[in-house]
Amino acid sequence: MKKIIAVCLIFTGVMVMLYPKINQLYDSYLQNKMMNEWENHAAAQSNHLEKNYKNLNDVFVSIGDNDKATKQAAKNKGPKHQGIIGIIEIKKIDVKLPILEGASLNNLSRAAGHLKGTAYPGEIGNSAIAAHRGYSYGRMFNRLNELKPSDQIIVRDKKKTFVYQVFESIIVRPDDLSILKGNGKDRILTLITCEPVNTGTHRLIIHAKLMRTF
Repeated sequence: MKKIIAVCLIFTGVMVMLYPKINQLYDSYLQNKMMNEWENHAAAQSNHLEKNYKNLNDVFVSIGDNDKATKQAAKNKGPKHQGIIGIIEIKKIDVKLPILEGASLNNLSRAAGHLKGTAYPGEIGNSAIAAHRGYSYGRMFNRLNELKPSDQIIVRDKKKTFVYQVFESIIVRPDDLSILKGNGKDRILTLITCEPVNTGTHRLIIHAKLMRTF
């Protein structure tokens, strides 16, 4: 019995001495687990966004930004449009469009589409909105090339109005994902459409920064 008690006391003493180290190791395990999950989630989000942007380019290419083709494509295939998340208004070029969730073929046939995987308007990050550049003057984002730095873009949802100011207009290749990056602190709006209108070999990108909310 004395031996058993002695062993128990030794074991208890050892456990008391090791507890801080065990606790530290467990905390490290949990921290590493959380960081790995976060990194994997971030990588998954990046892959998901890349896929969504590729799908957007496929939409632009498949219909060639032709007004008649757009209507016919939407009639023949593609899911029904998803819900409205807001309205985009650009007074300088007479644009006022509903924004639908998802930049699908069907959505872009009648409205602007929010690119899934990007921030929502008003949020920190980069919120991307795409629309066609139809041949008809003034249709959809047809006149987007007229926007210059300091021009305003207004986005409204059911609760707030976001006023953005253009700071950059660039033309990029369709596979350039850098246009969707954020800096972790600003609320950026990215408008995407085809360039030029007749072939759409590139993308016209408008970057704007949130200036005020009301």
